[in-house]
Amino acid sequence: MTRKYELSYLVSRELSEEELKSFCDKIGAFVAEEMSIIAHQSNPLKKRLAFSIKGKTEAYLISLAFKTDSKNIENIEKKLKAENQILRYIMIIRESPKKIRERTTRIFPKTAGSLQKKFDSDSRGGMQKIEIGDIDKKIEEILSE
Repeated sequence: MTRKYELSYLVSRELSEEELKSFCDKIGAFVAEEMSIIAHQSNPLKKRLAFSIKGKTEAYLISLAFKTDSKNIENIEKKLKAENQILRYIMIIRESPKKIRERTTRIFPKTAGSLQKKFDSDSRGGMQKIEIGDIDKKIEEILSE
């Protein structure tokens, strides 16, 4: 099954610019040998590493996007592991983002009559309408005690 992949790898800073360019072409050739279609290859970026990897604190970061059959990935990884200049690499499957359906909510119009019934009913534990004057009298009784 053909899928989209992205390969990101760190290369030692010990390489000169010319050697780095030829090394990137070599990795691109590894991928192309496996019946892959290369979509994009980024330019090397100098990065300071958060922690040392194989005794190195700085490296070049390169990304390569390609499309290939999933059975070819194993061969590509074997070739990457054989390269001494690669400090670390990661290969991920680039899934296309799933389309999110908009959630529709139904709003049923409520009539004024149905709302009034809700407040007037005694269905909530025997609640009844109480006048404000009755509430004031009850408060005064409680406070006077």
